[in-house]
Amino acid sequence: MASTRPGESSGRPADEARALWDEIEQTRAHLGDTVEQLAGGAILSFWLYLVGTAILFGGEINPEAGREAAAQAGVPLARKGAAQVERPGRASR
Repeated sequence: MASTRPGESSGRPADEARALWDEIEQTRAHLGDTVEQLAGGAILSFWLYLVGTAILFGGEINPEAGREAAAQAGVPLARKGAAQVERPGRASR
């Protein structure tokens, strides 16, 4: 049996099928390395998204929790909105 390079035909279907299968296996081996690297980048991006979302929610929840605690402690103006506290002379719309 003569050895053939990928893309050359030996004339026998079994040999061509085996050559095609070998080429697929080589491609899959290299593709696995690429997919692993891309998956690492995707996981890092998702992790950064989750951390950013947690920071944003924390930035929104913390002032509200502080305002609620101040209102329960009896601090004046604690129940008013931020716009009314910053501009006490203006009427709310």
